Amino acid sequence: TDGCSISDDYESYDVLKLCDNEIGDINSDGIIDMTDLSELSLELLGDKDTNQFINYISDIDNDGTVNVADLARLQQYVSNQITSLR
Repeated sequence: TDGCSISDDYESYDVLKLCDNEIGDINSDGIIDMTDLSELSLELLGDKDTNQFINYISDIDNDGTVNVADLARLQQYVSNQITSLR
């Protein structure tokens, strides 16, 4: 899988599609920015429909759950407090 780490929760999804999209790029536009942070916030509030693919790229810390810890890490990345999401 070209170095992509896919947890067992996502094994039924198209692995190549997952590996082609960067973790944290929630809207899949090729840029991780405030838009992705907003999308993740909406997802956590339940105001955005999700699917297995969105859950995978939203699970920033790769713990199998999309939660406020993922939002915090994405915010740190977008604000240049950290240089890598994982």
